[in-house]
Amino acid sequence: MSERKTPAIAGRVVRIGLWLLAGILALIILALLVLQIPGVQSYIARKAVSSISDKTHTRIEVGSVSIAFAHTLVLRNLFVGDLRGDTLLSVGTLAADVNLLGLLSHALILHDLRIDSLTAHITRTPGDNTFNFGFILKALGPASLPDIRPDTSAGPAWEIRPEGMSLHGMCVSYEDGVSGLDLRFQIGSLETSINKFDLDRMRFHVDKLSVENTMASVIQTKVPPHAESQSTDADIGFRAISLANVQFHYDNAAAGEQFGVDVGRSTVIAEKIDLRSHHVVLKEFLAEDTHIVVVEPKKSLKAADDGEPPSKPWSIGLDDLSLSGNSVQYDVQGAARTGGLDRKSVV
Repeated sequence: MSERKTPAIAGRVVRIGLWLLAGILALIILALLVLQIPGVQSYIARKAVSSISDKTHTRIEVGSVSIAFAHTLVLRNLFVGDLRGDTLLSVGTLAADVNLLGLLSHALILHDLRIDSLTAHITRTPGDNTFNFGFILKALGPASLPDIRPDTSAGPAWEIRPEGMSLHGMCVSYEDGVSGLDLRFQIGSLETSINKFDLDRMRFHVDKLSVENTMASVIQTKVPPHAESQSTDADIGFRAISLANVQFHYDNAAAGEQFGVDVGRSTVIAEKIDLRSHHVVLKEFLAEDTHIVVVEPKKSLKAADDGEPPSKPWSIGLDDLSLSGNSVQYDVQGAARTGGLDRKSVV
């Protein structure tokens, strides 16, 4: 009799197991479907942001978050304030076309990254030597979060590779009172497509780069401390660069050096870029309404001969050159004027 009941019991167990498995799968599918609702995604994001805001005692807000399953992330109206109530980070729209399932295989591949209306202000004050975002790291540090540092002794390394970026309306400033470095960027429009991006091997190859209505400045007011570091020659290359209404200014007050460039319009089409071998071959170089100013301090003969071996000469080839309405100015501070052609003051 017991032998007859055994198959029936086994069948019942199998049916119950299948029903449980089907129920679990149904719950998972339902959860995934619910998570696809923009209102639910935004609610979860706002709860997480509110928790961080409570821990940091600052204003942190997010308007909405939209995540298309395993594919696209869109974040709108993100605001992060500092301890003084000023803007630390503000983002109008951040949209990323990323394969979220790739994170399971330690790969973060951004097929397309778009950022509109970003403002960021980073400062470091002398004395306490702290950054204005340090309170976030402190609030979310090991005391409040579990140790999630990756185990670098085993397992594959993370691969981070952006393939395309589109930046519009960005304003970024970095003020370092310790090192005396002041950086400011205002990007009107930047579009780029990237072929290679390898941080480990320092290989960065850009297919196309287009920059318009952009200003950047670098000001150094102190002599930075000399830090011993291993020099790594980066492998940087590009195929096409287009610039329109771009200004850049560099001022090293400590060394007495200045450099400025105001680009009206410029296009560069490259055939081969090998910075490590000092070899450049260009198909086309166009510059219109572009003005360059270079100011250097007067150097003594002793300072000029620093004992370093001469660098490898550059080899530059160019097929097509087009120049119109450009100017170059070169001056040496404190140099006496000479008659005829003055190599220390050229306009």
